[in-house]
Amino acid sequence: MLPADTNIVIFTLNDSISADNFVATLKQNNIVCSGFGKQKIRFVTHLDFTDEMLEQTIHVLKKITK
Repeated sequence: MLPADTNIVIFTLNDSISADNFVATLKQNNIVCSGFGKQKIRFVTHLDFTDEMLEQTIHVLKKITK
């Protein structure tokens, strides 16, 4: 299989984290994602997604998953 370039990231949350709460908390931090099945989260970046936006997303994710 060849590697694929994509702007979509899907991952599974730990059972200890509510998907609904996770999505809501990110939304409060101006990060939009969606639930994508049981405990799955889907991010889609856009053309103008910057390194600064990525760093902010990482910062928020680290803060809420501790």
